[in-house]
Order: sequence, then C-alpha cells, then structure tokens
Amino acid sequence: MAWLGFRNLPPIRRRLTDSQYSVGELHELLQQLAKSPQESVVEPRSVADPVLLADIRYARHEPVFDRIVFDFVHLVPGYTITPLTEADLIEREMQGPWGLGVSFADCRIRYQVGAIDSATAPSEIVGRPRYPALTEHKLVSGDSDRVEWAISAPSEAHYLVFKLSDPPRLVIDLIRHT
Repeated sequence: MAWLGFRNLPPIRRRLTDSQYSVGELHELLQQLAKSPQESVVEPRSVADPVLLADIRYARHEPVFDRIVFDFVHLVPGYTITPLTEADLIEREMQGPWGLGVSFADCRIRYQVGAIDSATAPSEIVGRPRYPALTEHKLVSGDSDRVEWAISAPSEAHYLVFKLSDPPRLVIDLIRHT
C-alpha cells in the first residue's frame, strides 16, 4: 500500500522503481535524461499568496544518485535552478568546485501561527550530508517572498529536477560519476 502514488510518478521514476535495470543501465538512462552541469531550469509560476517551504530532506540512493527534496505546504512555487561555480560558492561561504542555486518565487520559510513565530535565521539552516554527489546545502536568503538555497557538490554533476505531489515537493537528483 506504500506505492499508491506509483501511477502518478513520471515515467522515468516508474521504470527506476520497477528496478528492471542493472546499475550500469540505470546510470546510462539517468545520464540521457539529466540536465547537463551547465544547464539552468526555470519554471515560472505566480501565486496569490506566498507558499510555505516546510522542510528540506536529503538522501543517498545507492549506487547512482544523491537526492535533495524541498517539501512545501499546498503547492510547489515557481523556481529557478542555476549552476554555481566555485567562486559563487565561496561568495556564499560554501566549499566545493560546483553547485546549484535554487531560487523559489512567492515562497516563505517564516510564518506565524498565533503567538508562535517559526522564523529561523538563514545561518541556522545548513546541511552537510557529505555524500558522493551532494556535500552541503544552505539557505542563502529567506527574506520577503523569495527563498534561495545553494547546493554544493564535489564535482560537476548531471542532475534531474521534477515535482511530486501529495505532499507537494521539488526533487533534485544529482547523478554520481562512475
């Protein structure tokens, strides 16, 4: 029953979940579908009220890719993903030769419910998984209605970007070098 949403997965995810492929075939298939390390992704979307970024998670998926997931309340906002150079990462006080900048429009990380304020300073939101394709992620800016994250990697990597629903989330898979 855990795979009730299986039919809603993009075709590539369904094939990978079925796991009919060997490791080499999986890596080759992902490389064909992935964005190049120099390619940007833009999905504009305008919403009436800012969306709340609820959580950030990451995981290691043996043996082919590492994943970072941005969970949202209600829907995935518009986003832009741009490659970052080593100089861009140094400017953001991060290490690594390559990374991705992830910017969400009409999005907030801060909200208030009654007398409880959940505001978190950007310096407090940092993750260092030290995986083969994902070494660090950090909140760069969380002001007004725009949220920006930086992700660093030990080397340039092809990557996949896709949205899932129930709950709404943006998924970025960083393909490991073999």
